[in-house]
Amino acid sequence: MNVNYKNDIKPISYIKTNAGEMLNHVNDNHSPIIITQNGFLM
Repeated sequence: MNVNYKNDIKPISYIKTNAGEMLNHVNDNHSPIIITQNGFLM
């Protein structure tokens, strides 16, 4: 898996407020989003 740190790793708070954008990102890029909580990987 190739991870683009700027686009593929997001805090849970960002995903909560931008859920639609994140779903579009996953659908367009066919890559997973890595979710963090307080800076730690979940």
